[in-house]
Amino acid sequence: IKIMNADPLVRDKKKQEGTSLSSLVSCIVSLSVVLPLSIVVLLPLGILYGLKSYLWKTKAPVVSSPKIPEVASSDIKPKEERTYDLVLYGATGFTGKLVAKYLAANYPDLKWAIAGRRKQALETIRTSLAAINPKLKSMGIFEADSSDPRSLCAMISDTRVVVTTTGPYDRYGTPVVALCANYGTDYCDITGETNWVREMIDKYDDVAKKTGARIVHFCGHDCIPWDLSVFEIAKILQKNGEEVKDIKAYDVINGGASGGTLETLFHSFSKLAAYKSSLGFDPLLKSAEGKKSTAGTIIKKPYFISYSAEAGAWVWTWVMAMVMGNCIRRSNAVNNYGPKMSYIEYMVFPSLSHSITYFVGNLAFGLALLSAPATWLLRKILPAPGSGPSEADMKEGYLKVTTIGKGSKGTTVKSDFYLDTDPGYKATASMLAESGLTLALNAKDLDVGGGVWTPATCLKGALMKRLISSGVAEFEVQVQSRRK
Repeated sequence: IKIMNADPLVRDKKKQEGTSLSSLVSCIVSLSVVLPLSIVVLLPLGILYGLKSYLWKTKAPVVSSPKIPEVASSDIKPKEERTYDLVLYGATGFTGKLVAKYLAANYPDLKWAIAGRRKQALETIRTSLAAINPKLKSMGIFEADSSDPRSLCAMISDTRVVVTTTGPYDRYGTPVVALCANYGTDYCDITGETNWVREMIDKYDDVAKKTGARIVHFCGHDCIPWDLSVFEIAKILQKNGEEVKDIKAYDVINGGASGGTLETLFHSFSKLAAYKSSLGFDPLLKSAEGKKSTAGTIIKKPYFISYSAEAGAWVWTWVMAMVMGNCIRRSNAVNNYGPKMSYIEYMVFPSLSHSITYFVGNLAFGLALLSAPATWLLRKILPAPGSGPSEADMKEGYLKVTTIGKGSKGTTVKSDFYLDTDPGYKATASMLAESGLTLALNAKDLDVGGGVWTPATCLKGALMKRLISSGVAEFEVQVQSRRK
């Protein structure tokens, strides 16, 4: 795969935050103000609220799940007879708008529609898209709300693919997945909610297998760059007759946060209980044949800041590393990279001071989530749902993931995956769009049928080709050393 002639971060003059005097100042403030505040105020608050929850347990209000309409076989149109290639659900949200603009600007002949709860807002989006591509002046609109699953049927039954940005998915996504599975409609999202994915596998994998619906989770920044990198490395090692033994990922990242993502984080933190599966084992380990896979993944975590000679920089864990690891755990279970593959992921920092600031910031944020008053305050001061980084800030963003895989006989393979814009939003929008287009336009290139999948178990090389040819991503993979 394409070899990069130079470090893209240097080539594109991407600014690596933390190399200036400001990083030292931030570090001093973190150690002298934020850390003491966390220990003296946030930690005791968290302990008190934890004790309160333990001693005075209150029953959580019972929230009844909306009833999923039954789908008769006579209601299911063959995919070739459906009106749309793709429907974008959640088009009025921050990331949804980015997906819509990407499709309008790059795919003038695509047959697609937009969907969401508010018709007037959808009409406003359609007008803005028509300014990009006049053909979209009369594009289809579906007024749909997952709290009323019947309202979803019209859009899901008449498209080949549903692409959705409407999260938290644990709150809004289940009816969409259920109906896509029932109608045999392909689906992809940008969730990072691993427990919810476990639930979707448990409940709808068998249904999707029967109807042929390809349900593909993790199709954004969570977790395409890591998932496809490991897939390509494993492909080379397996061709060399080796199982994948160890995977290390080094992340160089700069990106902003949207209100929607923060809301998902708050929601997920309030529901940390492990999902109880009817399978009798972790649904992420369900093989394509429906049994518990023999290919297991050990996810390791770097607990302390350290200097990595391999990366040539200070490193520590990344807050989303467990999400990436669980996606790769699912991919390994299906693709069978190796029986005991280990995975560890590091965030790379340009300076020690920056790594300390990041560590203290994560500690403070984590402690704040333990108490209701601090969480309430965070909701007030952080971006609200629907908001996100500015266009200028997103342009400054980037992601470079260097992944190093070692085979069971000693061969080492290295890859680099690069995004030249904000990975969590603008690049996520592009990756989600290309994932949906892979399902809609390249279905013949996919070697799996229906089921609940990851990018690396369903979209594989077909998606990688689209990402590279569209200019969304750059990727290279090389054998560093061969077995003796």
